[in-house]
Amino acid sequence: MARAAIIAPKPFFFATTALTVIAMVWALVEANYIRLRTVEIAVPRMAAEARPIRIAQLTDLHLGMFMGESRLERTLTCVREAEPDLVVSTGDFTDSPPEHYPHLIAMLAALSAPLGKFAVTGNHEFFVGLEPATEFHAQAGFRLLRGESVTIDGRLRLCGVDDPAGLWRGVACYVDEDPVLPPARDAAPTVLLKHQPRINEKALGRFDLQLSGHTHGGQIFPWHFLTRLQYKYYHGLHALAGDSHLYVSRGAGTWGPPLRLFAPPEVTLIILRPAQE
Repeated sequence: MARAAIIAPKPFFFATTALTVIAMVWALVEANYIRLRTVEIAVPRMAAEARPIRIAQLTDLHLGMFMGESRLERTLTCVREAEPDLVVSTGDFTDSPPEHYPHLIAMLAALSAPLGKFAVTGNHEFFVGLEPATEFHAQAGFRLLRGESVTIDGRLRLCGVDDPAGLWRGVACYVDEDPVLPPARDAAPTVLLKHQPRINEKALGRFDLQLSGHTHGGQIFPWHFLTRLQYKYYHGLHALAGDSHLYVSRGAGTWGPPLRLFAPPEVTLIILRPAQE
């Protein structure tokens, strides 16, 4: 009878320790290597002569202890490199009240875009407290869309809803996109800002693009598998029914330790362009 191979305890311990250290070092490096990712989406209703719309998406910055000036500056450098028409934040902007990090707010306030800066709440905005989170956004120059729809420059309809975490905390919030979306597509492309990548089937065909975050792309392997179990769409671009699309960004920050493993952080440049140019 063949004898089962036995791995000696000491080499196994050292090998496991070495792999763990390598993984931790790589996760620290990966978390700090923020890159710009560009995604182009053809919108059939845009006139062939229409100028493309460039949207820089920030999400899950988790501004606070682990998102200091240097990491935020790398993030904002990506945004400036994108040369966007407008900047949007899809939630979890901050983990702290505004008085704790005035220097970070000043950096965000200095960021400009021709068509403005907009945001929606994530679950962490309600964890921090809606009032201080609202003040944080205001000081940073971002307009919070809470169950609201705005038309920008006659070129784009932007809709935003709250994260349902507010309901769990007994806060009045606006989680239903049905009242803010147009009953049917009109001339202007429609973009829905919604923190969690959940799809309302009744809304399909009424927006061209939903921008979401929340999942961090799993953040640290093997949490990817748990994230996939909870969210059908956990990162990347997805074509939906009714010519709608969903893009789920991995985000630029981290929750908990400043580590990412096989889930690189990103700032996303979304380019909406005519289907026929």
